[in-house]
Amino acid sequence: MTTTISEPAVCRRCGRPLTDPRSRALGLGSGCATHLRPAALEVLADAAAAATAQLTLTYADKDDE
Repeated sequence: MTTTISEPAVCRRCGRPLTDPRSRALGLGSGCATHLRPAALEVLADAAAAATAQLTLTYADKDDE
């Protein structure tokens, strides 16, 4: 399964590039996310879930290759 994401994403805390889909959805790298309070992460996760629910993702099955 492949997820296609065309726009570059950077961490909102440190500005480093984000490659992990979960980090891209949150807008935070895993290292920077550990510096936030759990309540703040929950708010960001809810916002990311709402935003990514509206995205169109392209998947390629291994059978199709």
